[in-house]
Amino acid sequence: MLLTVILLSQNPRRAFLERALSSLQRQTLPARDWELLVVSRPATESTVQRCDLSWHPAARRIRAEQSEAAIARVHAFQAASAGVVLFVDDDDSLDENYLAAGIEFAAQRNDLGMWGGQSLPDFEAAPPEWTRRWWSYLSIRPLSRDVQARHGRDFDAVPSMSGAFVRRAVWQSYLEEVRRDARHVELLARRTQRGLGQETDLALCAFNGGLGVARFSSLRLTHHVPPSRFEEPSLVSLVENVSFCQMVIEGLCRGLPAQRRSTPWTLWSAWLHSWRLPKQARRFFLAEVRGREEALRVLSRNQAKSENRFTRHALAR
Repeated sequence: MLLTVILLSQNPRRAFLERALSSLQRQTLPARDWELLVVSRPATESTVQRCDLSWHPAARRIRAEQSEAAIARVHAFQAASAGVVLFVDDDDSLDENYLAAGIEFAAQRNDLGMWGGQSLPDFEAAPPEWTRRWWSYLSIRPLSRDVQARHGRDFDAVPSMSGAFVRRAVWQSYLEEVRRDARHVELLARRTQRGLGQETDLALCAFNGGLGVARFSSLRLTHHVPPSRFEEPSLVSLVENVSFCQMVIEGLCRGLPAQRRSTPWTLWSAWLHSWRLPKQARRFFLAEVRGREEALRVLSRNQAKSENRFTRHALAR
């Protein structure tokens, strides 16, 4: 078995899952060479049970006990049998050669621990032009050239979770990190259902193991985006959540000291700076500040390793 494809059901609307499954059914890589795990969460379990998997000879349904995507992906890692996994969310569709090309990179590029491609938008309605600055936060990430990195500061080379291929050595290292300190997953899951920041955590595991990450323009998927994602309150909340998750990962992986927390003076300076910005830009700027400060606050008051429902269930050996 060359590859394990993990399809995470995020949306209870059946059309989303069927669209993603249809793109997998059209793949040029023969189905005998890869297994398919369809992961449901409590809100999507009935949808997954009704979907037709008879076309694939090695398809399984997996039920995640918790609703958060970050935790569901950990369950899926433990169930994978191949040496490379590919994550796909149900609001994405893959080009028909995505699996075959991704496995070719696995064979040719032993120096990579994680790789993906470009994510092109499928808008249900044309979004306002002012939102373009934030499209990458919505996993809209086109590429004009290949990008690669071997260190943790070139985040443009880190693929989004959906569409990312990950080698076994990397995800096993990641699972060990989570076993040592479950905050790697719990703090992300507590903040957002979609598991923001998990791809950065995996990329840092790859870097720590001497492997690189990359995004290739020849790997293309289509990301389906409803109009509600472009409403300003939704985008402001997303920016705050991304800021929180990225700071949490940096703090856990780099041992961010508690003294990095902002002082009252720096917070006042940030607030003062925000009033020099246009009203809309101010709201986004302050969202980034709130997310970062909340992450530092959580990290500084929660130094001990977490022991709770996640470590008891999701990481049971």
